Amino acid sequence: MEACEMVPRQSPKILVVAEEDALQKTLKARLETDGCRVLQAFTWHSAVDFFSSERPDAVILDADFGHTASDINGMDLIRFIKKSRHYPAPLVVYGEPEDHLHAETYAATTFVPKPSPVDELSAALIRMLGDGG
Repeated sequence: MEACEMVPRQSPKILVVAEEDALQKTLKARLETDGCRVLQAFTWHSAVDFFSSERPDAVILDADFGHTASDINGMDLIRFIKKSRHYPAPLVVYGEPEDHLHAETYAATTFVPKPSPVDELSAALIRMLGDGG
C-alpha cells in the first residue's frame, strides 16, 4: 500500500524542506506517485510560511537544510515546528548518521539516515500516517 493511501483523507499534504533541487524532485515524484500533495520549501521563510498556512499532514526535512545560506538550520526549523500551534505534524528527518541524536533531541518523529533510498522515506511516512502520526 502506498504511503498516502494509508490516510483516510484524500491527498494528504506533505511538506518537503530541502535546499537540494535533485532531492526535492526525487521526493516530489515519489510522493505524488503515492497519492500525496507535495509542498516544496527551499528556504527557511517558505518552510515557515507553508507550515503555518497550509498545515501539512507531515514534514520531511533534510537535516542539511540551512547549512549553506544562513545561520538558521534544520534543527532550528524542528524547534519552530514543535512550538507551532499547528503541531503535531509528524516529522521525518533525513540526514547523516551523526544528525540522529540532534533530531531525537528535538523530538523528530522519526529519522532516516542518508544515503537511504527515497523508498525508505516513503516507508517512514506509511508508518507515521498509518499510526495517525
